[in-house]
Amino acid sequence: MDVRWREWLLAALFSLTCVICCWSSLIQGAGLVGGDTYPYFLPQKQFMCEEIAAGRIPLWHDRTALGYPLLAESQGGIFYPATALLYVLDAHQAYHISFLVHYWLAGILAWRFARSEGLHNTASLFAALVFVYSWFPARASLEWSIIGGVWFPFCLWQTQRLLQQPSFIRFAVCVAGFAVHLLAGHFALAFITQLTCLLLAIRAVVAGSGSVNQRRVAILVPLAIACGLLTAAIQLLPTLELQRVSQRDGTSTVFKVGYGHLPPFYLTQLLAGWSYWHTPELLTTAAVQRLTSLVDAPTNAVEAHFYPGLIPLGLCLMLFRYRMRHRLRNRSWRFWFLVGTLAVAYATGCFLPLTGRLPGFAWFMGPGRYTMASTMAVSIVSGMVIDQFVHRRSLVVQMMLLLSLSVPSFLDMHWSTAVVSDAKPVNNPPFPDIFTNLL
Repeated sequence: MDVRWREWLLAALFSLTCVICCWSSLIQGAGLVGGDTYPYFLPQKQFMCEEIAAGRIPLWHDRTALGYPLLAESQGGIFYPATALLYVLDAHQAYHISFLVHYWLAGILAWRFARSEGLHNTASLFAALVFVYSWFPARASLEWSIIGGVWFPFCLWQTQRLLQQPSFIRFAVCVAGFAVHLLAGHFALAFITQLTCLLLAIRAVVAGSGSVNQRRVAILVPLAIACGLLTAAIQLLPTLELQRVSQRDGTSTVFKVGYGHLPPFYLTQLLAGWSYWHTPELLTTAAVQRLTSLVDAPTNAVEAHFYPGLIPLGLCLMLFRYRMRHRLRNRSWRFWFLVGTLAVAYATGCFLPLTGRLPGFAWFMGPGRYTMASTMAVSIVSGMVIDQFVHRRSLVVQMMLLLSLSVPSFLDMHWSTAVVSDAKPVNNPPFPDIFTNLL
């Protein structure tokens, strides 16, 4: 759908408001503490700042254990464009500015993809809120999560544009999206992004009744992914070399592909978040994980978190009404229902016996991360339902409905993710003194 500049501005302001409400303490100078932030990411960033300031490429990271090749480890994102732009600053500032800017952009791009799916502006804003703030804040200690939150909707949007009206420019932008996502160095979500984009191409072929022209257009999507892989080879090849001599070489019993899965029992969090679910006893009970898991691997509350909120879930449940399904007969809700269901099923680990040795599937732990696609599905479908209520309504009515749904949904999701997250904003974080004293 064509989008006017006023709608872009509204989406930017809406996303900025959400960032301020969720991360106000970080904007005022606080820092994240917990999870992988200090043991893993910030030592990398401190080293990167020093090397960039000295005019060198930060290749060997010597601040953790006996050191490791930072380029080959990949999560440093040495060739990710944001790295060169931000890490000329203090590492603490650059890390948290990157964090906040990615949240802001994730909201805008999720809104834009929802618009490309045919949702009107009000419904698209709500869909963006659900996608960003139900899944990513719980994973605040994991830098890769919100980076995926930006490039996942961007690649979906550009794939959609390419399928609708192919051109060289749209193909090049699509390739750039896949490549930059890979250059960020967090390949698990990039792989999930590529799979979802391939499903969009399959949907286009099915919708076009398998016509020759539509099949030719759909081939552009895997071609764009392949070109993106080639473009990001400067990051991929060193990582592949390190992978062959690491515990992820496929022969080690230490590396468990199923780690971080979503035990079926954890799906009760969809409805029980306000009663018994978010209690320390339940989240830390190993017996619950063992009794309900489908794979022989541990998990944790962060990786297994999947709670899009009660209001979005209630909107999706309205599809059980025939009248609503009839009104949505020309929409793609069936596609997203299928994507969301498959992603949740894979997150439980039930497909690992089939995919556990396949390239891509076998390289990454955390099947629970596939619920990112399920969260997108919930956000799009709930937005489609909202569309039926705001159709032909005045702008004032649309905004009132948006606020009445967004505010309680945001509070619901914010409470849930705050309980689960292992990283918390701290007003006086120990950085950079903790690293200065170690040097």
